[in-house]
Amino acid sequence: MSGRIRVPWPASMLLALATGISLLAYSDPVDLGGWLLGPLTLLAGVALVVVVTRAVTRSRLLPTALGLLVALAGAVPLHTDYAFPTPAAARALVDAVGEGVTYAATSVAPVEDATPLAPLVTVALVLLFLVTEHISVSWRATGIAGAFLLLPWLPAAIVPWSVPWQAAAAALAAWLGALALTSMHEDVPLPPRLTAWVPAVAATIVVAAMLTPLAVGAPGWGRLPQAQIGGDAATRLDLDLDLRESLNSRSNSVVLTYASTSGSADVLRLYTAEDFNGSEWDRGEEQEQGSPVNTGVLWPEPGLLERDPGASLEISIETLQQDALPVTVDPRRVYASDDWFYDPVRDEVRSATTDTQGLAYTVVTDPGYITAERLQAAPALQGEQSQALELADPIDVDRIGAIARDLVTEAGATTEYEQALAIQRWLRDPAEFTYDTTVALQGRDAVSEFLDTRQGYCVQFATTMVVMARTLDIPARMGVGFLGGEAISPGEYEVIGGNAHAWPELYFPGTGWVRFEPTPAIQASAPEYAEGSDSGATPTPSPSPSTSSEPAPSAPAEPSAEASPSASASAAAEPGDASPTGVPAVLPWVALAVIAAAGVAAWILGRRRSSAREAARGAESAWSRLRDRLPAEARWALSATPYEAARHVRDHVALSPEADAALDELTESVMTLRYAPHGATEELPHDEVERLKGLADAVVTGASRAGTA
Repeated sequence: MSGRIRVPWPASMLLALATGISLLAYSDPVDLGGWLLGPLTLLAGVALVVVVTRAVTRSRLLPTALGLLVALAGAVPLHTDYAFPTPAAARALVDAVGEGVTYAATSVAPVEDATPLAPLVTVALVLLFLVTEHISVSWRATGIAGAFLLLPWLPAAIVPWSVPWQAAAAALAAWLGALALTSMHEDVPLPPRLTAWVPAVAATIVVAAMLTPLAVGAPGWGRLPQAQIGGDAATRLDLDLDLRESLNSRSNSVVLTYASTSGSADVLRLYTAEDFNGSEWDRGEEQEQGSPVNTGVLWPEPGLLERDPGASLEISIETLQQDALPVTVDPRRVYASDDWFYDPVRDEVRSATTDTQGLAYTVVTDPGYITAERLQAAPALQGEQSQALELADPIDVDRIGAIARDLVTEAGATTEYEQALAIQRWLRDPAEFTYDTTVALQGRDAVSEFLDTRQGYCVQFATTMVVMARTLDIPARMGVGFLGGEAISPGEYEVIGGNAHAWPELYFPGTGWVRFEPTPAIQASAPEYAEGSDSGATPTPSPSPSTSSEPAPSAPAEPSAEASPSASASAAAEPGDASPTGVPAVLPWVALAVIAAAGVAAWILGRRRSSAREAARGAESAWSRLRDRLPAEARWALSATPYEAARHVRDHVALSPEADAALDELTESVMTLRYAPHGATEELPHDEVERLKGLADAVVTGASRAGTA
């Protein structure tokens, strides 16, 4: 009983709080809605079980084991069709977690329907808490536990999303509190009280509040990698598509906003490129003039069109400064000033006299023009677009072509469309490739180097698909522009510099140039017609387009080239609105409050035991102090009872009357604390603890005097 001292219960609750707060590291890419209520409630329950178990036992392992059993018993009915944790139920839970892993690997941020992630989040939260709590409380290695608590925050250093600094500061404060509470040892009579560690934690929060905003953009925080650009600064897309450099500055500057009658745009393209020398893309010489932009539907092969575009996008440029207009990648009409012309070879809208900054214009598009059925039925190529088949000498055509042929053969792909899907599916497979914006390819054959490292960002993925398609005699080129951005209110969308993207476009006779998406889902989603099937190359049919399937507002009779986008359909959602799951978004915060409430309950339950713990620390500390300071022959075995220990002392040293009386009193105190039904029933003040230590010192002093008399 004179060994390890119990760690105060708030340490466990603080670690649970730090674990729950770590979810806020994903508030940018994932909608943290009501689906989190179950996982967080289970975390609170497990934490309460661990705290109560530690209050009644000194076992290091039992609280963790019971917490794990409670977690399993709660997770099974929460995420499976089973009510009790049987072997079959455990397998079903493992399957649910596996589905969550797959969903996380294939979903595109921001994930609005995150319900499939719930089993994965539940298991991750509980395991993280149990591991960190066991390391910190059972073994007092809170520093090591902090390394585990850091794990949920690491993806922000790799993937470009924002991290709320307030959440990070709160998690740090909780960990520091646990560190303070687990730093006691036998010579400390009482646990650190609130006045001992709250000021340190408060100081840490203040420092973090001042310094963290300054660190946005440094490794690990904000949108990474990124460059902060002032709100009025111009944003230019890097068109030197060198595979050894980043595509763009990844700024948070707002590039453009748009109002749409048909939802978010898939992409908005600026430029295309066909010439690739093995490591760099070259657009070549550009036309200085072309067809007037306001003359009709803009498409490289207008004879293929079967209907007039009907979905409207009213675009307002903010900081983008380019000589090309962002437009959709399907047939479209563009209403802009006469300064802009259409280049049908590149399928670009450009100007030789002005740029995009501050411009407002209208695009009326046909998002249903390209379908899976249309691409599957495309006729065979007859030598079209031969310039988009060239492969530069540095490229290892034999190796890359062999990989492409193996892929399409294994997929049973026979048509150009099926072959494209097979290549896209392979490149998007998270088991094969890793999305990483920090790569720096150095060779002349960057595609071969990418296939060796299996790590890269959109430029590498898109270029690899272009080259692989060309080895199969499919014309392919590069498209450069922006993803569709995020909704800022119903029908209104915002595109930032960090949405810059590159993708491959393959040529299909009877349709034209068609965009595909080989970049993993962590950055971009594939168009509906290119989603295909998970099990093979056969496409998943998409609804046949019809003019009545969606609203088709007519274009303005005389649209103004500088007209401002229409007003929002409705005001922005107010704080506290329901999430897409129909549950108020405030519920995750309520669930976190459950953890705090559980801590209060544990405090109330454990209050009656506080005096016993304090007394035990005082008497046991004095008892250990006595044993350590006696001569070696007078030290009793740790298995001895207090009475046996006192007899052993008297048998080996001579005690003065005062020392003998002090030994009797100290022995009775230890006996009462160890073996009385309820231990000490009165709170033992600090002065009493010091008095017991004085008794131990009196025994040692009295023994010495007796020995020298």
